[in-house]
Amino acid sequence: MKLKTVKDRTRFSFQFGEILQSVFGGKLYEKLKSIPLLHVAGTKGKGTTCAFAETILRARGFKTGLFTSPSFNSVAERIRINGKPVSDEQFTATAEKLEKLDEVKILRENNLWFANLTLLALQTFVELKVDVIILEVGVGGALCPTSHYPRGAPRVCCVTALGYDHMDKLGYSIEEIAAAKGEIYFIKILKKSFPFKAGIFRRGATLITSKQEYEEAHQVVQRFANSKQESLLTPSKELIDSIGLEYPNNENAASAILAVRHLIKRLKEETFFQRLRKSSSSAESDLMKRITPTEMKAIYSAEWPGRQQIVEHEINGRIIRILLDVAHTPGDADFFLDFNLFQESMKICANWAAQKKIGKIFVLMRSALGREIDSQMVHLAEILKPEYFAGAPNVAKHLAELDQNGGSEKYSYLYPSFLTRGLDQQLAEQRERLAIANESARKFGLNTFEFESVNDCLENLPEDVGTVLITGSLYMVAAFFRLRPDVA
Repeated sequence: MKLKTVKDRTRFSFQFGEILQSVFGGKLYEKLKSIPLLHVAGTKGKGTTCAFAETILRARGFKTGLFTSPSFNSVAERIRINGKPVSDEQFTATAEKLEKLDEVKILRENNLWFANLTLLALQTFVELKVDVIILEVGVGGALCPTSHYPRGAPRVCCVTALGYDHMDKLGYSIEEIAAAKGEIYFIKILKKSFPFKAGIFRRGATLITSKQEYEEAHQVVQRFANSKQESLLTPSKELIDSIGLEYPNNENAASAILAVRHLIKRLKEETFFQRLRKSSSSAESDLMKRITPTEMKAIYSAEWPGRQQIVEHEINGRIIRILLDVAHTPGDADFFLDFNLFQESMKICANWAAQKKIGKIFVLMRSALGREIDSQMVHLAEILKPEYFAGAPNVAKHLAELDQNGGSEKYSYLYPSFLTRGLDQQLAEQRERLAIANESARKFGLNTFEFESVNDCLENLPEDVGTVLITGSLYMVAAFFRLRPDVA
């Protein structure tokens, strides 16, 4: 049976919890119960927070398994062991084991690719015997297969900054979105469907939130923490100020540090009941203190490509400063795909780029911007004040080349359907959006160009350009990384 509607797919995806419990005779599920989990949800900064946390844990001697999304060039990049993507050989071996299972065939037949990939990541972590697992929520928190991680092992749940993302599925108010991030309402498919609660906030877990820009978001997250009869922790000002990074990375790093400290604390405690009995006031105070030298070294060595990254790039004999920032919230599950840039992310990107530019600036942005382009373009125009703007309509050509040389290209069912649609269809859609983007840019007095690719743009820059900002889409940044794999 093919799932034809979003409602059908959403309902069916909730069966993932049962599938996770049943594969390999329940052995995978049982083994996961003994592996500590750091689970990270949020609108902005969750990937960066995961990267910081993974680096700190590795510096403390833990073998880490990190599952994050999306990826730049290969789906295998989403699954990392000790900070490095799994090899194509490992990816292929695990995928071959899973694709033989009846439960996985059901997911595959119904195009539930993110659930498939989550299962593959968890099986990989068990096979490679990691000490701790870090899961980045794919969409929301409520509507994500990662929420079915079994109870039992020490768990820390972290919610980063909340904003407006995936509104068609999570809600149109910040309260609704915050609720979806912290707690999820699923429908379990049995003979008779019934609702049950799941989500990243669990009783017995340590619950952490970044400082929330919206008070109503914090209130909702606090209510969910109260419903689990758990305290909600927020990094202290002392910790945030001691890190020395610019906003928002200072707050992301602080959340990661606090999460790791609590996870290690929990690993040292003998039992759950001992934790409940202990007076933790002094211990909690210690965990809020300023960054340590070990944490500082780890934070500053963390790499998360494509997020506020600066690269010096030689073009036709001259050195151009390339600023890379995906600057949007990617819809990572097939049926929550949302290419809109969000005003807050673009504002942060524009402020960051304005501090880093040298000479005149050229903005290269993906054309899939939708109707809200004016609300994002205003931040570029007023804060960054670029002279030139261009979109590259055939990012689709880059997508068509993904994984052609890797061992994971045969597993197309592990990719969202928008990557496997016809190239001509994608090009037509992107050219239409590019026309809207160029019209918006001209409203703000920008000179507009159209190029066939990122490389075409860089090869034909105006002579007075000293800085290029590539933003608006992970796939635009990925196209640059294919030119410069040494910096990815």
